[in-house]
Amino acid sequence: MAVALPNFQLPSRLTVSRQYNATANDSAIKHLKRRIEDCKGDILGNEFLHVRCNAHIINLIVKEGLGEKNESISRVRNAIKYVKFSARRFDFFKLFIEKVKIDTHGLLTLDIETRWNSTYMMLDTVVKFERAFSRMYDNDHKYLKYCLEINNVGGYPPIDDWKNVKVFIKFLEIFCQINLKFSGTSYVTSNSFFHEIFNLQKIICKYVRNKDSILSGMAKKMELKFNKYWNTFESMNKLLFIAVVLDPRYKLKYVEYLFQNSYSCLVGAKKSKKGDENFESLV
Repeated sequence: MAVALPNFQLPSRLTVSRQYNATANDSAIKHLKRRIEDCKGDILGNEFLHVRCNAHIINLIVKEGLGEKNESISRVRNAIKYVKFSARRFDFFKLFIEKVKIDTHGLLTLDIETRWNSTYMMLDTVVKFERAFSRMYDNDHKYLKYCLEINNVGGYPPIDDWKNVKVFIKFLEIFCQINLKFSGTSYVTSNSFFHEIFNLQKIICKYVRNKDSILSGMAKKMELKFNKYWNTFESMNKLLFIAVVLDPRYKLKYVEYLFQNSYSCLVGAKKSKKGDENFESLV
């Protein structure tokens, strides 16, 4: 990229470089800045050339919250493993679906445990079959035996587990929707960053105060990871704020409002002033 850009005379259009959050990227950005610093048309001396991949940071935040093995998710996962072990078991499970009259065309899926979005999709599907698993536990002696054998690592998921799963789905869906917005390829995403970050911060703070110890514990871990990347004004790319100012639906007053509404009056005022300075330097 550093070699090709000067030849194609593109630096005037180059504002940011989306990279995953790795140490090597910092070195790559420094090298890129040196190669194009003499080119005309750079924006603010390439001060805001680099922006971290927001979707990747969302993944890191959720992984932090789901870092420790959750027993409710483990028991539900083991139930799915039993059903999907063979075609015969799956056909037998279909009989219980018919008996409890579940009207769904969804199919059970197993997640990749290291990928939270696949865990979300697994839970979102399996929760529809709760009554079928309950009926199978009562009528299938092989499934009952299976649950007793693995009881030390996660047996049959009781009612409380299904309640926890429904809460996890609601919580993870928020991150899934934000991740989809950040990962869009057919529309502009820069102007959505500002809104989604403050919305996410508000949601995490809400779950930190949740009475459910499991949810509040997850949220606290997520809050620490969120603060690492997005809590300080200096750690964010200021052009993402300017993208909101250029959106005719919001303008500068909206940015000032969010800063002052999300932080203390003093801190919010300082951040608003800093944002104004960056915008003025750009224009």
